[in-house]
Amino acid sequence: MAPDFELRQGEAVFGEMEPAYTAAMDATGECLGHSLEFRLETGLLSGIRVESRASSGDREGPAFRGLYFGWGRIVSSGGELLRWRHAFSRMYDHVLLDAHGAELLRLRPAFLRFGRTETRVLPTARGWERPDLAELLLLTWFLRAHAEARGRRIFKKSRK
Repeated sequence: MAPDFELRQGEAVFGEMEPAYTAAMDATGECLGHSLEFRLETGLLSGIRVESRASSGDREGPAFRGLYFGWGRIVSSGGELLRWRHAFSRMYDHVLLDAHGAELLRLRPAFLRFGRTETRVLPTARGWERPDLAELLLLTWFLRAHAEARGRRIFKKSRK
């Protein structure tokens, strides 16, 4: 069974991610009123590609290209090029940086409890100002979950 993921603040849930049971998508996520569908492709020469689109299907969401889930480039739905990488100051943190190198978002692992991991999501003031914060949060959350799983597919399903 594939795991479901939740974004919480205290007891309040404000985001969810789960497997998509279609051949076209791997997962669906919802956060702060935005909902995206994700498709993951991996190849020996092409590396990792994650595409997303709005669940309504009317527009493309942010996309990721990289060799590893912890390093790569994200193109926002507005066309801005962002960087996704490990933080050098804390090896297990992941950070999202804008084109000028300013931090927008940090995902920091917390304690392991009863076989589940927790990750703290820490948007910066610059990150909170972005209208696409929810979409970027969903994509980086998807990438972080796969990075923690050492790149193996988390949302497994049979493709026809």
